[in-house]
Amino acid sequence: MQTRREITREATVREIKETALARMRDSGSTEVRFADIARDMRMSAPALYRYFDGRDELLTALIADSFTDLATALEQARDTVPTDDLGGRMVAICQALRSWAVRGPHRFALVLGPPVPGYAAPEEGPTTEAAHRAMAALKSVVYEAKVVGRLRPPQRTEVDPGLVADLARSPLRVV
Repeated sequence: MQTRREITREATVREIKETALARMRDSGSTEVRFADIARDMRMSAPALYRYFDGRDELLTALIADSFTDLATALEQARDTVPTDDLGGRMVAICQALRSWAVRGPHRFALVLGPPVPGYAAPEEGPTTEAAHRAMAALKSVVYEAKVVGRLRPPQRTEVDPGLVADLARSPLRVV
């Protein structure tokens, strides 16, 4: 059984996260500052350090939570369609991803958008684990199609050089 102190701490951590996400949603940016969160919560900025070591630890928690929520949404949508309906499962996953992104564009930007300025996710840990789970849900139907022999070779094997150049300049660094 949790102590009163543990319950209060969990509630405060949850409120800090919710406040940070609300600021992201309202500002249209993934950047957050402890001073702004503290002011919204009627706390001092130093008081937030009792709950998070700094902005990066808070961002790590928000990213891990967002990836976990995305993974759950994708898995639930996929699992509502019979396993032998691979096309339906793919559509369900795509629709779930879109719905999740539309419901929380700030969370989508946090995990699948440009990097947050000045933030570097830890090499291993909660963000990596949660991201792997979300991406595994996205890839699962492709793997299922391969296993049952329904995955065909790609229809296009070459990429337009202009597109490659555009992607190489992208802040998303996809190439």
